[in-house]
Amino acid sequence: MSKVKSELDQIVGRNKEVEEDHIEDLHYLQAVVKEALRLHPPVPFLVPRKAVEDVNFIGYSIPKDTQFIPFGAGRRMCAGILLGHRMLHLTLGSLLHSFDWVLEDIVTLETLDMKERTGISLRKAIPLKALPKPRSNR
Repeated sequence: MSKVKSELDQIVGRNKEVEEDHIEDLHYLQAVVKEALRLHPPVPFLVPRKAVEDVNFIGYSIPKDTQFIPFGAGRRMCAGILLGHRMLHLTLGSLLHSFDWVLEDIVTLETLDMKERTGISLRKAIPLKALPKPRSNR
């Protein structure tokens, strides 16, 4: 947290707001977002699909064991991925730059539960609550 806040202070400036132009220079913030998405993918049910037998679908022959990656890559990739990627960095950067974040009093690093549960999205089994406080020395 201290490294990303330090980077935000250097690139954006202590009394300024994070803007879209800053994102490409915020390398540590980009690494934080990549690591968060690696550890907690937003859509865990987009696993590769595999044809279990030879199929003829609308005139196309699909051999057994062919994999489908729907909306994950190629021509059928999500059309809004670039906007979502940009907004994720901008929103997270703004929240981290504007506030100091603290855990609830009942949560310590030793009692922090990192277990997850799967549904439409991957989320923590016991929700984590971080409380914003206005940033000191702003």
